[in-house]
Amino acid sequence: MIDTDMIASPNFARLVYDGDGSTFGQDVSGPAGSGLIEKQFVDYWSKRGMVSEPIPFDGRSDYVGFVNRGIPSGGVFAGAEAPKTAAQVARYGGVQGEQLDPCYHEACDTYATVTGQPPAETMNVYENDPTPANLALAQQQADSLRGNALRSLEQFKGTLAHATWYFARSKNAFASKASSAKAKKQTKRSARFKYRGHQRIAR
Repeated sequence: MIDTDMIASPNFARLVYDGDGSTFGQDVSGPAGSGLIEKQFVDYWSKRGMVSEPIPFDGRSDYVGFVNRGIPSGGVFAGAEAPKTAAQVARYGGVQGEQLDPCYHEACDTYATVTGQPPAETMNVYENDPTPANLALAQQQADSLRGNALRSLEQFKGTLAHATWYFARSKNAFASKASSAKAKKQTKRSARFKYRGHQRIAR
C-alpha cells in the first residue's frame, strides 16, 4: 500500500514513512517489507540531491487498515498542521513557524491554493495575534509561498511514479524478506493503530 495523503502543501517538507522502524522503532513501523517501500522514495530523492526525512506511522492516515492487517505499507507526506522548523527551512525553503499546509482542514483547501498561495488570514503569525501589523507580515509570508504547492507536487510526483513503477514490474518484491526472523517479528505487531486522521494537534 502506497499512501499519498498530501503531496502539494504550500510550506512543504519531503517526509517519508519510516517503514523499517530504523528511526522511530518497531511499534510505529510498517509490516514486513515496508522498509523496501521507504527505500524507493528515499533513494529516488537522494540520487537527485534532494534530502527527505522519516516520519512514524502514527495512525493518522489511510494506511491504518493495511498496516493492521500486515500488508507492506509506505508513503510520502508533504505536511499538514505542524509548524515548519528552522532545520526544515534550511532543507526545503519556506517559512519558519508556519504550518506545512496553512489550509489543512480549512475552507481555503482548494485548487486555488495549490496554484497560488494560502490566504494571509490562515498564517499562524496573524491567527495567533490578529493585528494589522501581523496581517501585513502574514501577507508577506503568504506571498513568499506563491506557487510552492505546485513545486511540492512536481517533486513528489517523480518519486511516486518511480515507486509505483518499481513495484508494478517486480514479480515478488517482498519474497526475500518473508522468511526472515525480523520480518516475522514485524508482522506480529505488539500494537495496532487506531485511526486518528481527523484529529488536529493543538497549535
